[in-house]
Amino acid sequence: LFRPDGETPCQPSSAADGAKIVFNEVLADPPNDAPGDANGDGARDNLQDELVELVNVGSSAVCLAGWGLGDAEDPFRHRFPVGTSLDPGEALVVFGGGVPTGPFAGVTVQVADFDGSLNLQNAGDLLRLSTPEGDTVTALSWGDCAGSACAADHLSEDLERDAAITRSPELSGGWVTHGGAGYSPGTMADGAAFGD
Repeated sequence: LFRPDGETPCQPSSAADGAKIVFNEVLADPPNDAPGDANGDGARDNLQDELVELVNVGSSAVCLAGWGLGDAEDPFRHRFPVGTSLDPGEALVVFGGGVPTGPFAGVTVQVADFDGSLNLQNAGDLLRLSTPEGDTVTALSWGDCAGSACAADHLSEDLERDAAITRSPELSGGWVTHGGAGYSPGTMADGAAFGD
C-alpha cells in the first residue's frame, strides 16, 4: 500500500512499542445541553460527544495502523486507519461521532467507525487500546467494569459526572474530574499544548 503522496505508510508497531501510549482524558458523560458539544459540530449528543485522548509519552513514534480502540464489549469500536502514527509527545483524539469542528490544538482527530460511537458506559466499562490481533496494550476501567475483569488502572466510581476525567499531573498521575469547561480535547486540562 502506498499513500497518494508516494510515501510508504508506517507499519503497525509492536505491543511493546505501544505501551508508551497513555489515555490522558476520557469523556464518557458529556455535560448537558450546549456545553456538552465536545466535538464542536453544533449539537450536543450523548454518544457523538464522547471522547478519548491518547498521548505518546515514549521516545519513539508509534504506528497505530490497524490497532483498535474499544470497550468491554468490543475491542474494535474504532480501528485506526492506515498511516496513523504518533510521534513522541503527540496527542490524538477519538470522538464518538459527529463532524468534529475546531482546531483542537492541531492534533490528529478521528471519529469512531463502529456504528458512530465509542459507547462508553457511565456506570462502568473497560476502555482498551489493542493491537490489530486484539491483544490489549493499554486499559482503563471504572465502576463495575461492565462485567469484565477490571484493568490495573481502575476507578472504583462511575463516570456520571457531566465532565471528562483527566490525569493529574498530566500524562502520569491519577484520575480527577476535569474542571472548567469539563473537557479539553487536544490540549492539557489547563489549555496548554502537549510538548510545551
